Amino acid sequence: MAFEDVGASIPSCNDVGIAQPRTALVGMPSMEQLQMMASAAGVVVQTMAELAARGSQVVADLLAISGDGFVEWAHYPADDARDAMQSSRYFYHAHAGPGRLASEHGHFHLFLDKGAVQRSEPLEMDPLDQNPSTADLVHLVGIVMNPFGQPLALFTTNRWVTNETWHPAADVIAALAHFAMSSPDTPANRWITGMIRLFRPQIEALLYERDRAVAAWAKDHPETFVLEDRRLEVTSIIAVSLADHIHALDEQLVRLGLSAG
Repeated sequence: MAFEDVGASIPSCNDVGIAQPRTALVGMPSMEQLQMMASAAGVVVQTMAELAARGSQVVADLLAISGDGFVEWAHYPADDARDAMQSSRYFYHAHAGPGRLASEHGHFHLFLDKGAVQRSEPLEMDPLDQNPSTADLVHLVGIVMNPFGQPLALFTTNRWVTNETWHPAADVIAALAHFAMSSPDTPANRWITGMIRLFRPQIEALLYERDRAVAAWAKDHPETFVLEDRRLEVTSIIAVSLADHIHALDEQLVRLGLSAG
C-alpha cells in the first residue's frame, strides 16, 4: 500500500487541514501519561503561537533555516536534524505530487539510533530476506503536514522505506521516551519533541497496527519477504486534528480533577 493508495483513510479536508469530529482519546492513558501529554500540548501550542507571531509556522521556519528552497525528495535539514545529546533525529521531505496525500505539503520522519532500542527477543533471520538492513536507525513515526504547518496524519512504514533496523512494536514503544530534540533549541525541535509525547497513544496504536499489517501481508504473499516488498509502503495511518486532540485531552483532565492548562 503506497501513499497514493491511502487517501481514502483520511477524512475530507478543508482549507486549513483535516475536518474531523472530536473523539475520545485513543486507548486508556495513565495519569502520568496524561500529565506528560498536557505538558507537551503546551509546548506544541506555544511554539506554534511564537512562530505565528512572526508570520511563520514550523515547516516554513525549518525550510527558511535550510535556505535552499524546497525540492521534492530532498531532506530538510540536508544532513537531518540530530540532537547533540540524545540518540534522536528527524528530517522533513515531500514525495512527488502523485505520491502525496490530499492537502499534504510533506512529512516528517522521526528516528532513534538503534542502540536506544533494546531487542526483547533474538532476531530471527528470514531466508527470503535478500537485503538485511544494517542501518543505524529505527523509525518511530511519520507526521504528515499541510501547507499551513498543521499536522494531518500520523503513519508508519515498511522497513524498506527508510532502510531501518526493524524491531517489534513493543520494543519501539518501550524506547519512545528516549526521543528528545533538546539541543539545539529550535522551534522545530521543540515542536517535534512535543508532538511525539502529545500523540503517544496514537503512535503506540499505529506501531501495533504496523505489525499486524506486516504479518497479514506476509501471510497473503508467502513468496516474498514482506519487509522488502515494494508493494507495501505505508503500514498504518491515522488522521489527526491537533485542536480536537487537545480538546479531548482537556476534557479527560477535567474529568479526573486535574488542571487542563
